[in-house]
Amino acid sequence: MKRKIACFFPLLVFSLLLLGQSKRTKKTRSPGDNVSAGISINFPIGNFSSSHTIGPGLDVSPASHQFGLMGFKKIAFAYNGGVAYYFGKEVRTIDFSYKYPGFTFIHTYAGLLYTPLKKLSATLLAGPALGIYKKDTRFNIGARLEGSYYIRKTNIAAGPLLNMMWETGADPLWSAGIKMRMDL
Repeated sequence: MKRKIACFFPLLVFSLLLLGQSKRTKKTRSPGDNVSAGISINFPIGNFSSSHTIGPGLDVSPASHQFGLMGFKKIAFAYNGGVAYYFGKEVRTIDFSYKYPGFTFIHTYAGLLYTPLKKLSATLLAGPALGIYKKDTRFNIGARLEGSYYIRKTNIAAGPLLNMMWETGADPLWSAGIKMRMDL
């Protein structure tokens, strides 16, 4: 009988220890663990629109400053990298036709994220970039102003954007667009 109790007692203590453990909570995402990917449709404006037409854009940024992962901070540091491509227009005259080549703009930006309301933010970014035109790559400076509205409880945000692309010795190129991004 003592032998049965001696075997049963350690089993009982072990069972109570297992039952007494706190349940694991659902793992929350920590800032910096996620990536935010965005797609945009860009429309050249000003002189740029006479030679180029609509173009797609892609960019990636850390999601630590998005979708409430850092709590509700009014101002935060933001950065991203991406690429935009603008299709060239074809120009026709009576006896001449010319197709402008496409323009590729690769950027790395840093700046500030301003969040006046929990579902609304504005980002101002600027930094170095590469402009590729006719197989010629040149150093550029770029800037972007964008607004975002976070759609309900999803990880999706959408809003307008304004891009400026500038190369030494040339007028700046401007484009406006619509951007949608998602926390991956």
